[in-house]
Amino acid sequence: MPKKQFFFILGLIVAVILMVFAMFNASPVEINLLFTTFKASQALVVILSAALGAIIAAILNMVKILKLSSDVKSLHKENEKLRNQIKFNAAETEKVETEEVKE
Repeated sequence: MPKKQFFFILGLIVAVILMVFAMFNASPVEINLLFTTFKASQALVVILSAALGAIIAAILNMVKILKLSSDVKSLHKENEKLRNQIKFNAAETEKVETEEVKE
């Protein structure tokens, strides 16, 4: 099974489990934030907490992807520079060998 398909199915299973859990815990709960208090459905709190966690994970993953993309770009530049150096060295070697044959 492809890796992406596995994670998609795993995500669906987690979402279903979360929804079932939320349905069985629909009673109101009191939420205390720094300067305010309010009541909300426990199911809503669970779903919003899971969604916020997924958003934070996605943002952190995007930061990692951008850094890796930057690293790949710099490695491609370095690779091209080294390939050009190899071509130059090969040409110089051929030139020296040609001069040695003429002597």
